[in-house]
Amino acid sequence: MTAARRLLIVLMNTDPRNAEELGAPFYYAAVAAAMDHQVDVLCTAAAGRLMHKGVAETLHVKPDDPKTVYDWIKEA
Repeated sequence: MTAARRLLIVLMNTDPRNAEELGAPFYYAAVAAAMDHQVDVLCTAAAGRLMHKGVAETLHVKPDDPKTVYDWIKEA
């Protein structure tokens, strides 16, 4: 029997106004994808706002980091 190589990450009750919370889930998704896992990230409730055009592009996980949340999403 082989292990499943699929990861589902659900962002629920993660508010885009608190961008510091957004880095870890997308980082984990990117690492899993690099390990050849199929990764799905489901954004619901307030986190669903990240899927609106222009929202993730304006958010930064850290104030001095030029990388946006949209960049994190693309890596994932």
